[in-house]
Amino acid sequence: MKIHLLLFFFVISVVSLLHGQSMNYTLFKGKVYKCPNQLKYEKFTEDYESLYPLLNEFSWDSINISQRDTDLGFPDVDRKGAFAIMFSTVLTIDKTSMYRFAITSDDGSIVWLDGEKIIDNDFSDGMHMKADTVALRPGDYAVKIWYYQAYPTMFGVIYESGPVSGDIKFDVDTVSLDQDLLFNVGSSRMIRGSEYLLDSIGQVLLTYEKVKINIIGHTDNTGTPERNLTLSQRRADRIRDFLLSRIDHKGAIYSTRGLGETVPIVSNATQEGRAQNRRVEIMIEGY
Repeated sequence: MKIHLLLFFFVISVVSLLHGQSMNYTLFKGKVYKCPNQLKYEKFTEDYESLYPLLNEFSWDSINISQRDTDLGFPDVDRKGAFAIMFSTVLTIDKTSMYRFAITSDDGSIVWLDGEKIIDNDFSDGMHMKADTVALRPGDYAVKIWYYQAYPTMFGVIYESGPVSGDIKFDVDTVSLDQDLLFNVGSSRMIRGSEYLLDSIGQVLLTYEKVKINIIGHTDNTGTPERNLTLSQRRADRIRDFLLSRIDHKGAIYSTRGLGETVPIVSNATQEGRAQNRRVEIMIEGY
């Protein structure tokens, strides 16, 4: 028997109320690296710290350097040739919503959020902007911003972010459990040891501020369709009742449904196929 964990893309349709939302950053700490003066544009590499010597460090309240000639000098950077800056800051979000991030630069730039690249603007072609919108829950997020100034002759980098209205999109877990791990064949009574499996699922629910749990029971085609429909509903209800008794989560909403033998995933012609069709799906839709 196997437990299959599948990721589904779920859209929670919520229109964000922007009033009162905030995005707070700590200081943008910049580390400046000296890059070789050459006409070839150098794209970002993970080993930049070993490739380029560190020139200096500084801290800014924001990143807002409009395009200008390199002869005017870049703030806090004592170099008119090629250089790169790695900015780091911590973003604090106080409300679940969609948030837009944008970086405009001459030359290349990249934005990471908690280690995941969300904007790749890493090319040299004058002042250009790229943006992306992502869903964020309340909490702290590590932000890193790479800026590369090629040689020569113009520079500029502007970083912007803010909440937007729209659908909130998250990856949501759908857990498919073989019913033989939970129940005896033809029964809705949970077998000994199944509570450990469901307890582990219950811990996942606690990671969400609010969560909807949709529990769907399925059977094979052994017996009458009416009996199988009733059995699948009882099994779904039993799992719901167990999770309610073990997990104290005020923001959890449960629903159950029994579909009987109506949605097989493989043929019921073999014993192995029937075993796969006897399953419970737990859809965890949280934010």
